Amino acid sequence: NQEDSQLLTGDGTGTNVYGLAASAADENDLSVSTEFAEPNNWDCIQAASGYLASQDYMPDCIMVNPADFYTMVGTKGSNGQYVAPFYFDAAQNTYTLFGMPVYHSSAVAEGSFFVFDKAAASQLFQRSAPSVQFFPQDSDNAQKNLVTVRVEERLAHVRKHDNAVFTDTYANVKYIITPT
Repeated sequence: NQEDSQLLTGDGTGTNVYGLAASAADENDLSVSTEFAEPNNWDCIQAASGYLASQDYMPDCIMVNPADFYTMVGTKGSNGQYVAPFYFDAAQNTYTLFGMPVYHSSAVAEGSFFVFDKAAASQLFQRSAPSVQFFPQDSDNAQKNLVTVRVEERLAHVRKHDNAVFTDTYANVKYIITPT
């Protein structure tokens, strides 16, 4: 999860990678002509997707917090039926929304979401394969019958187009897309 957090929200300083959220579009970039009466979280994702499409990107990935995901999937209407517009793609073993796969990760803050064009947004390079080292002689490991384990890898996260990523909170986007 630490790696996911860096790739999504790293600030590019020190040993941090430059994450997707560092200079992504947000509610300030949305057109106020995109309005929904009583918007829900799905409307926020649709508005973000529309924004990316208007910038000539092809949104193809949605990332949400697991708590938000299961709340959205579990929403029922007044008749007791589930109202989620999700579709489960058995071939890909994933949920889709508006034709885009929906991934959930605890690296996404609760109440926030990401929509992006994967190919245009960034590319991840593995500079060196993960290495695992065991140290039985570290400090007092022999006395306590312990072994210290160190796992390392080196990655490079190349940002391509900042406008290919939209991230914000549902609350901020709902405020913008709600008719006044």
